[in-house]
Amino acid sequence: DTAEATFSDLDLNQFIHDAIEEYTSRFPRRAFTTLTLTADTREYALTSTTYEGIRQVVGVEYPTGDDPPRYLKPRSRTDPDGFWGGPYWDTEGYDPPTALLIGEKPTAGQSLELEWLRDHDFPDADSDALTVPDSDLNLLHLHIRWSAFGALEMGEASAPTVDTGLLGHLHSAIAGARLDW
Repeated sequence: DTAEATFSDLDLNQFIHDAIEEYTSRFPRRAFTTLTLTADTREYALTSTTYEGIRQVVGVEYPTGDDPPRYLKPRSRTDPDGFWGGPYWDTEGYDPPTALLIGEKPTAGQSLELEWLRDHDFPDADSDALTVPDSDLNLLHLHIRWSAFGALEMGEASAPTVDTGLLGHLHSAIAGARLDW
């Protein structure tokens, strides 16, 4: 067939967005933030733009600067074995977490390092750098190919051409692309 499928920039950008979103659901991006603590304050908001795209807290080093580093343990603040006063952390809210709670009372000037998982950035322009590692760009490419085949199949199913085998070929191409993903 000499006809070529073409997609608009809007379609291609949506395919890229969908691929990054799918990749993020499996391999979120690691981020680290250092918080300067306030005396006797055990709750810290995770809602500023610093935490945009936060998915989960995975580690809390407290206080920072110890050698070897000291990490708090995750524990529910309602745990019957205790939380308050102990070397523990918990989050408030779910998907996304909205606050970090620590069991110990900090003193003024102490800090903690928060390790968290976040979304990968979506590019606003073709020249924007991706936060997906270069070694995994092939996964984005495969997802985009899968999406393109899906769009072609939907177009063929809604307005069939004379070639009755095309829909079957597209369906097979989608299955192969999904397996490659």
